[in-house]
Amino acid sequence: MRNKRTNWLFGIIIIVSALAFFFFPRSISNNFQGYSIKEVTFEENMFSMWVADTPVKRSLGLSGISKLNAHQGMIFVFTEESNYPFWMKDMLIPLDIIWLNEQKEVVFVKENAMPEDYPSSYIPDTNALYVIEVREGTIQSLNIEIGDSFEL
Repeated sequence: MRNKRTNWLFGIIIIVSALAFFFFPRSISNNFQGYSIKEVTFEENMFSMWVADTPVKRSLGLSGISKLNAHQGMIFVFTEESNYPFWMKDMLIPLDIIWLNEQKEVVFVKENAMPEDYPSSYIPDTNALYVIEVREGTIQSLNIEIGDSFEL
């Protein structure tokens, strides 16, 4: 039989574990188990992107992530071109968002999308088939502009 001190210790461990689960972001590796990874290239810069190609994956996006490395991101793959709006629901970090058409050309960008911008949406003025989310500052540092092309 456990003594009272042991029971008290187990109770504290369970409470701390539960608080950590709900209040601290999950690690990147745990968030994206089961996602495929696609190499995406802009000029000489290669990005490793998690592929969000289902409605559930697209709705979750990068939510809950507290850190994104310089050449990491997510590519959202849709089944047809449209003007897909994006928002920052449950985001913890700022992002740059890049919309690409079927030819993989940049058709719209949003620099420095901030978590506190939610519930506002960013809506492109033209149709896209792919949307890329990368770490904030990427568009400026790589000088990405409308009309530039990516390789998928």
